[in-house]
Amino acid sequence: VDTVSLLDPATGKFQVFSLPTRNEGIRKMIVDPQGRLWYMGSHSGKLGVVQ
Repeated sequence: VDTVSLLDPATGKFQVFSLPTRNEGIRKMIVDPQGRLWYMGSHSGKLGVVQ
């Protein structure tokens, strides 16, 4: 709950990041050329980034 998990395909391990907004859902997300994960919070309407 309230986390994003990223898989490293080289190691098969997950890295878990906590979202700053409670009870947040993620509607859409993209990875930019620098490797940052951008997402739109579906419940709050906030834009977030995981670096």
